[in-house]
Amino acid sequence: MGLFDFFFGDVEEKPDNIPNVPYKEQKIGVVLEEINVRTGPGIGYKRIRSMKPKTRVVIHGTCEDWYWLGKNEYCTSDSEYIEIEEEKKQIKKASSSSDEEFPYILTKTVFTDKEAVFYHALTPIVAKLGLITFTKMRVSDLIYVPKSHPDNMKWFNHIRSKHVDFVLCNTNLEPVLIIEVDDNSHNLKKNKESDDFKDKVFAQLGLPLLRVRRWQGDELEKQIKEALNIEKAGV
Repeated sequence: MGLFDFFFGDVEEKPDNIPNVPYKEQKIGVVLEEINVRTGPGIGYKRIRSMKPKTRVVIHGTCEDWYWLGKNEYCTSDSEYIEIEEEKKQIKKASSSSDEEFPYILTKTVFTDKEAVFYHALTPIVAKLGLITFTKMRVSDLIYVPKSHPDNMKWFNHIRSKHVDFVLCNTNLEPVLIIEVDDNSHNLKKNKESDDFKDKVFAQLGLPLLRVRRWQGDELEKQIKEALNIEKAGV
């Protein structure tokens, strides 16, 4: 039994309120490193079997940043462990083209599926409050370490690779609220430590940070209003 299973236990069935998002056309995934197939989208769900490197598997869609393999089977979408065959072919084609120097491919969307659903729920609330939404903002765009600080680089290195999902600003473009959309990966120790660091830093600086896992329209609006302190935000 792993440490995660010891603390959280297995979840036998995926709750109905976590929707699968099917692809318009099925995709083929190629396993790079051995991965587990589970009954739900996260490492807390029951392990069904494992897939060896070079295994080709049909991917029907996504669910909370995990690939949905059909029925009640899911695996990680981490590109270090599995890649989409179509994208693999694009990379090979780009690298073999005499006119193409860079092996990059445009992403189809800036959001994960869960972030996209949240963004559409957030948009009317933000408009109602007269705020502006910024997404995928680097932490170093929000805070900085004075150059005069003796450990400037040490503390900058703590934030240089970190980002936040959503930042709400007032009409003066001053940040008034950070929103993080957390999925099951935030149960991992490394991500918990990163989350805890951001929570403490922004709390110290007086910029509220709201973490959201599940949401409904009315409840989400209430959470945002409670976190905002609208009078203080100057909205």
